[in-house]
Amino acid sequence: MREAGRGVGIHCPSGLFCKQEKQVTRLTDSINEARTAAEKAPWALKLMEVVDVLLVCERYDDESLDCRLCHSFSALRRKTAALVVKAARLSCRSFAHRCPASAPRCMVEQSNHYRSQE
Repeated sequence: MREAGRGVGIHCPSGLFCKQEKQVTRLTDSINEARTAAEKAPWALKLMEVVDVLLVCERYDDESLDCRLCHSFSALRRKTAALVVKAARLSCRSFAHRCPASAPRCMVEQSNHYRSQE
């Protein structure tokens, strides 16, 4: 596992980037360790929540290169995580056609259900 923020030269005035980057690194490692799209999806959903915090940062300054880089990295990470979730949903749909009705719900749908209960 790599150290969070190592090699990243973003200097965040609020310290938010460093805090979120640790979570991003942990979640990215979890996504990479999971074997299937359905196993990756819950981690990707959580990653989207973590980078959303950076994307709506109140101290964002369009004149700051650090802020622009943080925003660009966060947007890219969010898009990547969204693709993982989409792939999981597609695989669940194809799997559902071959599955009996009694089969457990897809992990993406389960994680969405649990998130809505929070």
